[in-house]
Amino acid sequence: MRRIFTIMIAGAFLSGSVIPALAQSVAPADIKEIQTKGVKPLPVRAVGRVSETALPAPMPKGAVSYVHQWPAVYFEAAFTGDNVLLKFDDPLNEYRLFVDGGKPITIAQPGSGVFKVGGLSRQPHKLRLEKVTESINGVGAFQGFYINKGAKAGRSTPRKRQIEFIGDSGMAGYGVRSTKRECTKEEVRLLSDTQIAYPALTAKHFNADYQVNAYSGRGIIRNYDGAEPGVTMPALYPFTLYDKSVSYADPKWQPQIILVGLGGNDISTPLKKDEKWQSTEQFAQDFMQSYAQFLGQLHVRSPGAALVILWPISGDISDPEAAKYARLAQDTLTAEAKRIGFRDFTLLTLKDLTLDTSACDYHASIEDYQKLTVWMTKFLESKPELWGE
Repeated sequence: MRRIFTIMIAGAFLSGSVIPALAQSVAPADIKEIQTKGVKPLPVRAVGRVSETALPAPMPKGAVSYVHQWPAVYFEAAFTGDNVLLKFDDPLNEYRLFVDGGKPITIAQPGSGVFKVGGLSRQPHKLRLEKVTESINGVGAFQGFYINKGAKAGRSTPRKRQIEFIGDSGMAGYGVRSTKRECTKEEVRLLSDTQIAYPALTAKHFNADYQVNAYSGRGIIRNYDGAEPGVTMPALYPFTLYDKSVSYADPKWQPQIILVGLGGNDISTPLKKDEKWQSTEQFAQDFMQSYAQFLGQLHVRSPGAALVILWPISGDISDPEAAKYARLAQDTLTAEAKRIGFRDFTLLTLKDLTLDTSACDYHASIEDYQKLTVWMTKFLESKPELWGE
């Protein structure tokens, strides 16, 4: 893929309007600026599933590569000084940089790029770099913030609240920035934006740190249209990277709330003759058992969390047999969540919310995600006890 450097002042991310240029300048820089004696890496607070690897010389001591694949990871740092350098090794993803909570700066498909933010006042600054796109077919790496010898490093403080979302394309912001439903795979990749989907927006509303562990097309026991049998969300969830080479473990990540929105891909397309389930009953039993086992794994990892299941079926089911098993699945998972011992449990159904689904492949649009964010924030505000405070 041709490496593309795109540095621009982004529009307001919910309206698409263009904003005036910021005071600081942002431009590609030479790697030698980081390798110059006296430049030092900032301490980075990486939120999300990230594999950290030390970078060798001639990079400065303490330089780290933050390799990632799950969506919506973000990186925060603080410093006092008038400029900062950012380094990447990522030809796939788009990022959004915020300086002191100001207007977003887009860095798209940076490749092996270094960028310099200059023209800052010499005072304390806060940095936040957000991954925007999904990277299903490859990993990306952010390789740190760097300051010069005269600047002073600060630290980013974790937020009191933590919330984790586990889902599929509906949480990943699949093709959300598209103005049409017919999209190529490349258009979907470039126009997806997890940071303007309802999970990230909801978390920001509550000033919570968040993980959005979502993967478009994945299900509990069956992926969309039966793709990649066995490579489902429960199979991928324990790992930092999708090739299962790095197990995920972070004792500091103990979310007060886990919201699971899975199951739509399991049931949205008809079973094929070569799939392993021979009947609706067999499929339903496997679904319930596998979902219950997944909930058990979540509780072991985060024993103090409250659980919310966003049920994939929001309307009436015309097929009597399918309706029977849908009710049975709800009852079974409710009983299992209580048996496992989650601090609180809610099975939530999306109702009375009209969505236009005008983005790629009939997925939610920007306006839809605004509606979903209002809906979700109202629900969480109605149940403050979920935060365990």
